Amino acid sequence: MQRYNQALSMYEKMKSNPENFCSMHVLLLGNGNEKVRLTVMTFLATQIFKTDEIYKKLTPQYRKQFNTSALQRMKLETDTSVLNQYVNLFEMVYSFIVTSGELFPEFLPAIFEMIHTGDRPHKHYAQALLTKIIVSFPENDMRNKLQTIIILIKEGLQDQDGDVITESMSLIKELIQYAMNVPELFGVVIPLYPILHDVTIRMVNNKEYDAYYVYVFEIEQQIFQVYIEQLVNYIPTTVLFALNVCNAPTDDYYDDQLHTIAMELIVTIFEIYPKEIKKLQELQTNLYVTLINWLGDVDDLKEWYDYQEDEEDTPLFYQAQEAIERITTMIGATQFVNFLIQHIELLTSTKWEMRLAFITAMNSVLSSKKKSVGKVVVQIFDAITPLYKDPHPRVRHAAIVFALKVFKLYPKTQTILSGKIMQIIGLGLEDKCSRNVSKTCELSSCFIPTLTLEELEPYISIFFRVFTPLITTTDSSLSAEALCSLSNVISKLKKGSNTYFVEILPMLEKVINELSDDEDLYDVKGRTIEMVSFIVTKTQGDLLKKAFEITMKGINSVLAMKDLEPDNLLYGYVESVFSRLAEVTKENILPYVPMVLPKILERVNMNIVSNYQYFETTTVQFGDEIMNVYIEAAEEKVNAMKALADIAVDLKGFFVPYVPKCFQIVIPLIGYKASFKVRNMAVRCSVNLLISYINGKEKEFGNTQNAMVAATVYSSQVIEAIVNNLKFEPEIGVVTEQLNGLQRVIELNMTPIGINQAVIILGLLKELFVKYIQRSELIENQDEDVENEEQFDPDNNFNYSYRSLLKCLSYSMGEAFIPSFEGILLPMLQAVLTTNGVSTRIIGTVALVLSTVAMISERVQYVNVSVPIVVQLANSKNQDNLFQAIECIQLLSQIQIIQPFLPQMIEIINYCMSLKATNENLYEAGVMVLGKCISFNPQYFKPETALLWFSLLPIPTYPDDILQSLFTLFALNKFPITHEILEKALIVLLNCLGSKDSYMITSQTKDMVTERLKQWYETNDNIIGPILDSASPTQKELLKELL
Repeated sequence: MQRYNQALSMYEKMKSNPENFCSMHVLLLGNGNEKVRLTVMTFLATQIFKTDEIYKKLTPQYRKQFNTSALQRMKLETDTSVLNQYVNLFEMVYSFIVTSGELFPEFLPAIFEMIHTGDRPHKHYAQALLTKIIVSFPENDMRNKLQTIIILIKEGLQDQDGDVITESMSLIKELIQYAMNVPELFGVVIPLYPILHDVTIRMVNNKEYDAYYVYVFEIEQQIFQVYIEQLVNYIPTTVLFALNVCNAPTDDYYDDQLHTIAMELIVTIFEIYPKEIKKLQELQTNLYVTLINWLGDVDDLKEWYDYQEDEEDTPLFYQAQEAIERITTMIGATQFVNFLIQHIELLTSTKWEMRLAFITAMNSVLSSKKKSVGKVVVQIFDAITPLYKDPHPRVRHAAIVFALKVFKLYPKTQTILSGKIMQIIGLGLEDKCSRNVSKTCELSSCFIPTLTLEELEPYISIFFRVFTPLITTTDSSLSAEALCSLSNVISKLKKGSNTYFVEILPMLEKVINELSDDEDLYDVKGRTIEMVSFIVTKTQGDLLKKAFEITMKGINSVLAMKDLEPDNLLYGYVESVFSRLAEVTKENILPYVPMVLPKILERVNMNIVSNYQYFETTTVQFGDEIMNVYIEAAEEKVNAMKALADIAVDLKGFFVPYVPKCFQIVIPLIGYKASFKVRNMAVRCSVNLLISYINGKEKEFGNTQNAMVAATVYSSQVIEAIVNNLKFEPEIGVVTEQLNGLQRVIELNMTPIGINQAVIILGLLKELFVKYIQRSELIENQDEDVENEEQFDPDNNFNYSYRSLLKCLSYSMGEAFIPSFEGILLPMLQAVLTTNGVSTRIIGTVALVLSTVAMISERVQYVNVSVPIVVQLANSKNQDNLFQAIECIQLLSQIQIIQPFLPQMIEIINYCMSLKATNENLYEAGVMVLGKCISFNPQYFKPETALLWFSLLPIPTYPDDILQSLFTLFALNKFPITHEILEKALIVLLNCLGSKDSYMITSQTKDMVTERLKQWYETNDNIIGPILDSASPTQKELLKELL
């Protein structure tokens, strides 16, 4: 050992003279023992560019000598492992040469010579080296050497050696990718592709090359990963050949791995060339036949029944599902759905595999959420309905999955299908296969929340009777789903529903007490505690106390468990349950906060970034920074922050002692690069913490103003964090959420923000608008997916939040707002309007901003600029432009100076309302804005116009705007008080309260409605009483909340 240490010390000292050190290694490259040569070359290839940067410390003269000597030794080397290390060494040497500008003119000719005249190993490894370095070629070198390289490639393709052939194919791939950025070379390089494809066919049809089958398909797939117009003509032949391979029976040569890569090539082409593929309908049909056959290639494995099926058992089945989803997402689902309808007889096939194949295909295409699917989904649902009684459990399972996906992804069908869904749940819960019962529980978990208590009432006892025994089953997955379903039922019950829980509560307590800490039972443990917490929200008296006690016992049992990582799902249950208890019990939960809060804060603050890539991570980019983020840990971090936000707002002022520590952790997360969801939730959490702090300080000081002053230190920190993040934020959705958060912070602390801070925010808004313009220009150049079921435009939300923040700033800044706006934002907006080539979309957005400022300031110059743009937008007849025009009118209608322009505005509104048959959304927007015009300018309109507008109600959208306009007109006595009028008014009110957008109804609107309802009770009880008596229980509950 002593001699070894002495030798090692001497070896390390030699590094002080890099040239002697390298010379020693070069000499050893001539050693007769290949193990010595391999050790030396491995060191040179892996260390001299890293350890002490020895290579860079060499003099230029010696570097040239070292390079030449190493190149000579490579020509003489006989061992393939050593040659492989020469490839690695010279890859780095060439990179240094290119970046440093040092000359080594002998290098490339020597490599070319080895490829041309070398023996098999030298030819192969020289090709491998050229493939690696070709991407670094300076353009002049490439121009001078290209013809030589092409000659060498063609020679290699004619070789009989598989390594040489495939390395030549790799060179073609690298050349094509290189030449894409050098147009003058591209025309010379691209003709190599058909030659490469012919070689692929030759090799795949020759069993002697079976070891290379997968590799040659990978090369083709990599070539097609980037759009190259010149390859379009080769798509049909390439896809058909790959399909032939996919359709070939599996044997020792054509194995599942080959089938998989061939399909990946096809799917890549469909994704990268969607326009071209849409025109090749026969090619699509051929592919769909193959995919259906693959979906029928499934075994009835015992593992499936035990939830242990492995994708490797039936890889084609799983890849077909993925392929359908990817393809229909990119090129639309119309052709594929039509194909399935033409083959609907598969649902009655005598082979269970083919019945399963059809439903599985439909399940895959559902995920694309295309309109073409939505149009036929009810028809296909009816066709699949008999299969809920299919003799084979896997077919029944796929049918239940189909119902679940339809219900979740196509909400417009929920009302139509609700009766059938209930029947499916009834059948599924009686299924003999526990996996099907579990999936049915999942379906019921999605279905039950959509029901009103009135709709659920007939089934409550049945659900309790069916789900309760499943809780204690030995199938943990089934038990967890049953707990989830029953929790959803409980959440719908009225407060005081004690009778349902007398028997089940002791059973749940027993489950919590006796359940082991086995990891497989974590979900059951968490959902059991969760269910008891729901019971707390619905009980009263002693039963409530007992349920609360059991819940806290469950929480304690989780917190007492050892060795749980912070991202464990059990902690997620603990924090959501605790926030639910805080909402119900308020200050009574305070003694338990010190026990639970540290764990929540630990999770909020946990690291979710890995130094390495794993299957549990995903790659996230923020600016130039690329991170590996643990997917599940990121979700748990967000959930912990959501729980913290909920607890803070539920406990209000009682939470004040904990707010400083929480802010210390949460505010830095507003700019957390690793997760956009974390950045979003950090803003929401900060707002809720601020609400809690202000509420507590109000109680402490007995004075709102002093509470605001005390909160200023935190509100300023939150504003600063949001502004700093928004300067670099890449996600438009996060920008929108953080603008909303910024507005809430300013509104909460009603102390006017300083002029310096206001100027910074306006400067930020200027930057954001410039980025919006750049983003819009990119969108303008992209193809719109007209088949998308959900036409969600994140820009619309951004535009609304942007203008809403401007309005908020105007209130906070007072008279200083307009001068600041005109100094910072207005010049940019004016420049946009006077620049040629700006899209109508952007001009419309500028008009919306100016209309907002017109409404704020009531200055005629802004109206004079906005109105002509509104007319221009409307005259285009483009529906997107019409939406922008309507939105501008909605803003402008709220100021008196608009009245001279009202005839033009009404003409635009009437046109939008005339489009009801083709665009219901635009019609509803027109109805809403007409109400705004009438309610803000009542003297301009005749009484019958108000009644005409009233006759158009109700509409399913804009509940806040509709109620504002309607009850403003009632206050102005624009409607006669008759039985018919009041009945209609209540119908409209209930429609708005039950709307999916009811959360947008503001407290001011609710106060206005409540005041009017009370007045009607007092003055028109003989009319209003009978109307209310005939309302349904659910409707009465909605009205009760107002009164």
